[in-house]
Amino acid sequence: MLFIIANDKGGVGKSTVLSLIVGWHRARGREPKLFETDAINQSFRDFFPEAEIVDTKRENALDRVLRAMVDSPLAMVDNHAGGIEDPERGFLAWLDGIELFDWASAKGLGLTIGVIVNEIKANNRNVGRIMKAIGERANWVIFRNFRGLKNTSAWDESEERELALGLEAAGCVFGVEVPRIDSGLTQQMNLLGRPLEGLKLASYDWAADARQRKVLRQFYGQLDEISQVLTVEEVEKV
Repeated sequence: MLFIIANDKGGVGKSTVLSLIVGWHRARGREPKLFETDAINQSFRDFFPEAEIVDTKRENALDRVLRAMVDSPLAMVDNHAGGIEDPERGFLAWLDGIELFDWASAKGLGLTIGVIVNEIKANNRNVGRIMKAIGERANWVIFRNFRGLKNTSAWDESEERELALGLEAAGCVFGVEVPRIDSGLTQQMNLLGRPLEGLKLASYDWAADARQRKVLRQFYGQLDEISQVLTVEEVEKV
């Protein structure tokens, strides 16, 4: 199973969302192989230093990911930002010419693409372009990350959402609401370089502990409901 966060827009929560998914896998006894494609900022690698860096400008960038899957049935890739400003660095440019979908189909490899939608119209348009180009060749998880904002019309009333609904009708789109992580927890995550589930809160900070557990419970519960597009079935060894 290969899972990729595809947004080209920075600051939408790619690394945070992916770190929560990694935490969900680990809480259920799975150990995915992790990859970072942003060699400069390395925001995902700040949370997980073990993540390998891959340069998507290289034609053989995906080879390292696929080789790693020989030993690990799960691989997760965090896409770098910058593709909106420079299409040559974008997610679709990376996929162009590597025949990922044909290869995945021939090998029986599960492929799920995660995209984050929010109040930023440019980000949602980028998501729409990616979804339109790939369509039903992959499963999709749409993460709604509005961070507590009540006005979600930038997505709810968009053409991109209509496209997503069409793919949902085809059975290949699943939705997840990203719980709001309050600023106190976010600051600790950034300061300590730890994902949310990795924060070791002081025993007296019961309020922050309760907020941490609430976010994880809400997010993990939603992932449990769509686990079929995030995991691989256990294969019986002969």
